[in-house]
Amino acid sequence: MSKNGIKLNIWSDFMIIFRQKMIYIDEFTNGIFETNTETGNTKCLYYFDKEKKGKYRGYSSGILYDCKCYFIPFNENDILIYDIENNCLEELKLPDCFKGGIQFSNIKVFKNYLIAVSTYKEHYLLKLDLCNKNISIFNYDSVLLTDLTMTRDMIVLGNSILWGVKEKPYIIFFDIERNSFDIKKYIIPNGIGTIAEAENYIWINSYNKLYKIEKKTYNIVNIIEIEYDFHILKKKNSEIKEIKYNFGIELGWIQPFFRSEIISNKLFIFSAEVDSSIEVDLNNNKINNIIIGEKENDLTIKNLGTEARATSLKYLCVTSDTNLKCILLNSSLYGGFYKLWIVNDKIAFKHINYYMDMEQWGEYLKKSGMLVLKENDKVDLNKFLCVLKFMR
Repeated sequence: MSKNGIKLNIWSDFMIIFRQKMIYIDEFTNGIFETNTETGNTKCLYYFDKEKKGKYRGYSSGILYDCKCYFIPFNENDILIYDIENNCLEELKLPDCFKGGIQFSNIKVFKNYLIAVSTYKEHYLLKLDLCNKNISIFNYDSVLLTDLTMTRDMIVLGNSILWGVKEKPYIIFFDIERNSFDIKKYIIPNGIGTIAEAENYIWINSYNKLYKIEKKTYNIVNIIEIEYDFHILKKKNSEIKEIKYNFGIELGWIQPFFRSEIISNKLFIFSAEVDSSIEVDLNNNKINNIIIGEKENDLTIKNLGTEARATSLKYLCVTSDTNLKCILLNSSLYGGFYKLWIVNDKIAFKHINYYMDMEQWGEYLKKSGMLVLKENDKVDLNKFLCVLKFMR
């Protein structure tokens, strides 16, 4: 970090990777930000006006297409298109019947279409034609029970987009040419946590099992047992203890894992709340438990009532670069982000802090409305470090 830099704790549900930079919208929708994936240097590319600014989780997903970032709403009622090269923003309003906003979390680009699926109880699919920018929204309650939660993973097979259901052993198919839905049911007792695809197979995780499914037949060809305990550190009466949870059952999770990525023929399955994750070597189906980051010495303790839980990493988002050579994991509790890659068939990772130089920080404070200055006024920003609580 630069000697004149301000260390930040960025909260965002997604990151778009573009030329060794992450582009994203922050949690409270102040603007569009850019972070260098090698140095952590952060700046604001575009400041939102008063109508958008300050809304909690306004946009929850984003994707890159043709040097433009497409941001999908969570608590907003429009799609934002940010032109990176020209630094300009376009808004595409959703139909009036969705003015309250639909909470989309899954997003893919396929055959000149952007497809987004609502993750939570509203079973909607958004289809944006990237050529003429026409928006179509489909409801698929007719093929699915209500009040079910979708997986955060989506894959593309043939002419279809696929995703899973967390509470049920269902895979949902959307045919992009016919605009039709279908559902396939499996004998998977605990529903679907994550879904990924590589070469001839689909990989589905459900609690302590990994299912290998053949693409051509959609038949389960192998079931792999996962020996795994969640490692969580808890603080009570000033004492930190490590507690092992058996697949999150005691925590009441629908599914303990929420995202998966494949790089260098290795499948990584990540949990949102704990230190441990899973690595699967797709060459030999060997499974390893991995812990990304340091343990006790680097914990940030958050006071949550009478008992505080701390983890060295809480994943807000998981994304891979376009060449599938590294995975980036944004961390809210530990701060900064982790960069994970493979070297000589072994996992390597490093932690990088977010920071903003003083000039950028002053501009951000002024334009975001966090610091009100009269025109041409100057301020010694170092004096504000002690009162800005979200800085580390």
